[in-house]
Amino acid sequence: MDAHELIKRYAAGERDFNRAYLSHAELISADLTGINLSCADLEWSNLSGAKLSQALLNGAELVNANMINIDLSGASLIGINLSCSDLSWANLSSANLSRADLSGTILRGANLQGADLSRVDLVKADLRGLALSGINLQGADLRAVNLHGTELTSANLSRVDLMEADLSTADLSGANLSGANLKSANLDGTNLSAANLSRVDFSEVKLSQANLNQADLSGSQLINADLTNLELIEVDLSGANLAGANLTDVDLSRSDLTGANLAGANLSRVKLVGTNLRGANLRGAILSGANLDKADMSQADLRGANLAGLVLSGVTLRGANLSGANLREVELTEADLSRADLIEANLSRAKLTGANLSRSTLSEANLSRATLSGASLNRSTISGMSLSKVDLSGVNLSGADLGDANLTGANLSRSDLTRANLTAADLGAANLSEVDLRGTVMPDGRRRS
Repeated sequence: MDAHELIKRYAAGERDFNRAYLSHAELISADLTGINLSCADLEWSNLSGAKLSQALLNGAELVNANMINIDLSGASLIGINLSCSDLSWANLSSANLSRADLSGTILRGANLQGADLSRVDLVKADLRGLALSGINLQGADLRAVNLHGTELTSANLSRVDLMEADLSTADLSGANLSGANLKSANLDGTNLSAANLSRVDFSEVKLSQANLNQADLSGSQLINADLTNLELIEVDLSGANLAGANLTDVDLSRSDLTGANLAGANLSRVKLVGTNLRGANLRGAILSGANLDKADMSQADLRGANLAGLVLSGVTLRGANLSGANLREVELTEADLSRADLIEANLSRAKLTGANLSRSTLSEANLSRATLSGASLNRSTISGMSLSKVDLSGVNLSGADLGDANLTGANLSRSDLTRANLTAADLGAANLSEVDLRGTVMPDGRRRS
């Protein structure tokens, strides 16, 4: 069958041309509204300007076809092969393109409003500047696709593969990208505000110029990602993997980072005001110049972290693991360190005035020249450590384990040592004026009445 016979039979009222062979057919501006060309072979055909609205083209082959300005509105194109075809300015509104092959297709200026593009293959397709607001692309293959400047507001892109895609300056605000793969994608100037980015893979992606305000990044993969200078206020990053990420100068105020992996991340000068970091992994993280005012870091893993010189006044570190951490000259006034693990931590010259260290473990920690006046160390473990010449005046040490501790020259005036264990402790030249020693086990092993 050739194009002339098809048009003649269509004009006579025939509509079913299922599996027709029309390769290289010239159907320019033909009116074939409602035609059935399912599984037809139309490779290399010229359908520019043709009218095929409401047509059936399920499973048809249209590889390398010229379809410029074609009308396929409301057409059923399930599983169609349109690879390498030119669909510039085509009308595909409300068309069903699910499972279609659009790899290498040119879609510049096309109308895809209301189209179903679920599980479609758009590898290396050109979708630059299109208006695709609210479109359904769930499960689609968009690897290396060009979406520069495309409008995808509130679109469904869940589980989409966007590896190496160009999304620069695209608008994806409010879009659903849950479970999507954005590895090595270009997100320069991309608007992702209020988008659902849960469980998205951002590995090796530069996000420093993207807009992520109020986005949901829970469980996302951001390993080694570049997020420098971003504003991420009130963003959900709970359970996200940010290992090795660069977060220099990022504002994460009031964001949720519970259970996030920040091991080895660069958090220099990051703003974490009121941020929730409960149970976060910060092992080996760089936090120089960070602002952690009123942050919640309870149960966080800060082993070996460098916190030297930071202001952590009022910060919650309840149950945190700070063993081996560098806390030299840190401001921890009235901070909550109850039940914290501070084994071998460096707290030299730290200001712990009024801090809560009850039930904490400080074995082998360095507290030289630290200020602990008014702090609570009740039932804490300080056995075997050196507190020589440390100011412990007014400190609550009730029930604390100070066995074998070096307290020579320490100022313990007005401190509470009720029921504390001082077995084998060295109290030489210590100031014990007005100390409460009721029920205390003294260095000789005897308990005071």
